Amino acid sequence: MPNYPLLLDVTGKRVVVVGAGPVATRRAAALAAAGADVTVIAPEGTDAMAALGVRWHRRVYADGDLAGAWLVHAATDIAEVNAVVAAQAAQLRVWCVRADDAARSSAWVPAVLHEGDITVAVNAGRNPRLAVAVRDGVRQSLPDILRRLGDPR
Repeated sequence: MPNYPLLLDVTGKRVVVVGAGPVATRRAAALAAAGADVTVIAPEGTDAMAALGVRWHRRVYADGDLAGAWLVHAATDIAEVNAVVAAQAAQLRVWCVRADDAARSSAWVPAVLHEGDITVAVNAGRNPRLAVAVRDGVRQSLPDILRRLGDPR
């Protein structure tokens, strides 16, 4: 199924991350770095999540947690919780990334390369390892590409 690639300006926007394990921590860190107003919902999580300094409600997900959200990441290790989050997001017309089931997501996180003003996002369907390999190949090739173009940055 074709997708519509898009970059989002999440600056100041409310984004909810449900879960606080390693995947949720990476997602919350990237969102915080992009300027999002990140709220984490999880009873426990990684030390790295605690170090992010984002708003963290240390409890289970509850109805109403998506109020005012622009985007949600369902990144728990409990499929049933992720399904409930995704269903409520769909009802509220909020984009939802399910870390456990890309086929049931309304949005996906690509493998991303940031190099100054250049952003490269790679999606390889349901093969994140391939996406990372392609992204890393672009990273290695980027200096040569820029050199051939006379580095227009």
